[in-house]
Amino acid sequence: GDSLWTYVSSWRGPVSAIIATSDTGCAIAGRMPDTLFDFGLIKLRGDGTEEWARHYHDPGVFWSWARNAAQTRDGGYIVCGDAGDYMDSYLRLARINPSGDAVWARLYTGPVGPRFAAVREMPDSGFLAVGHVFDTLTSHDALYMMRTNAAGDTLWTQQLKPTGTAAQAAAMTGTMDGGYVIAGNIAWTDSTRVWLLKTDAQADTVWTSILGGPGRETGSDVKQTAD
Repeated sequence: GDSLWTYVSSWRGPVSAIIATSDTGCAIAGRMPDTLFDFGLIKLRGDGTEEWARHYHDPGVFWSWARNAAQTRDGGYIVCGDAGDYMDSYLRLARINPSGDAVWARLYTGPVGPRFAAVREMPDSGFLAVGHVFDTLTSHDALYMMRTNAAGDTLWTQQLKPTGTAAQAAAMTGTMDGGYVIAGNIAWTDSTRVWLLKTDAQADTVWTSILGGPGRETGSDVKQTAD
């Protein structure tokens, strides 16, 4: 429990996620620098020193926020989040190389009130991002999945929620069988419960599970156990 090192960034802004990297370091995603309300990513070495810090500005939006990130097989990163201007809100993905330079950054229009919460690289080098959008037909949030190719082009999108509920995704991790498990919440008028969703390697749903409890509960992270 003793501190090995501490890090204080020269940037100000809220942090959304910290992920471990393959070189024993970590990457920090958030809205940084705060003065620009921008899509920011900071890479730290294993000893806590800063390797690089970048923000990925899009002149077409007023603000942008990196909500999460994942390392890709080539040592780079995929970052997910949302953005907005005075007229609309957008989903956003950015593909980053190991040096912190943007390979591409994409805005996705269409969904109302969108937010990506997690993203992972797929076996074909495309990406699966999950979060939630506002379903205007039912006036409730729906868990949202988007599948892209390696260049960030949308292959398909899907909204998931049982009838009469609202649903959101908060976290996702790969599973040992090559699939994914997504954690979030499902809500009715009088209660909220943890919702788990298991997919196969193609992101098709295998099963869902509602985990009950004594109060209003939400899932915020998920990891697979050794068994």
